[in-house]
Amino acid sequence: MNHAHYDCMQILSKKNTMWKYIVLMQNHDIVSKSVYEMVEVFDILGGSNDVEITKMPESRINQSFVWNAKNVMLFKDDEELWQMLQISDFLGMPGHFTDKCLQEGKHTDYITRMAQWKYEGPQACASGVNRHVVCLLGVEDIPTLAAFPNILANKMMPEFDMAAIDCWHEVIFNRTYSNQNDHPIERTYYENMVNVN
Repeated sequence: MNHAHYDCMQILSKKNTMWKYIVLMQNHDIVSKSVYEMVEVFDILGGSNDVEITKMPESRINQSFVWNAKNVMLFKDDEELWQMLQISDFLGMPGHFTDKCLQEGKHTDYITRMAQWKYEGPQACASGVNRHVVCLLGVEDIPTLAAFPNILANKMMPEFDMAAIDCWHEVIFNRTYSNQNDHPIERTYYENMVNVN
């Protein structure tokens, strides 16, 4: 997937040099903000990248593994690739930030993709159905989705609840074309993100 994302970014960067952000979507992602809301959020981000940076859970670290670049096979099936690039000061990636916040115990939240994980409690998934420990968003989850600061949401699957997708598209249409302002952008939330500061 990393190779596919990279190839896509290469093509997009050649087509329009005026773009300031690329949003990577995956299967069953839906847009959760109107284009005008996304522009406002991106303006607040001011060029900073949006990547969650947290300490690696101990359960995901194979203690018997040799953790060097060769054995990690950096560009093969590495789920933490973007996070590693994001905090590597010596790479100087545009919009990157340091790992000093992580060392100080500051969690770097992210607003690109909202997912309701099963272990966040039963109230976190109003539909009550999970796939690979992630909530399948249904019509019952729309009020929660509308209030979240994220610009994408995962997982809304047509074979699970097509009505939820139709209803959500109507919300985005109304926000875009009818000036519906059901949940105004909370500017201070984005302005106070660690990666923005």
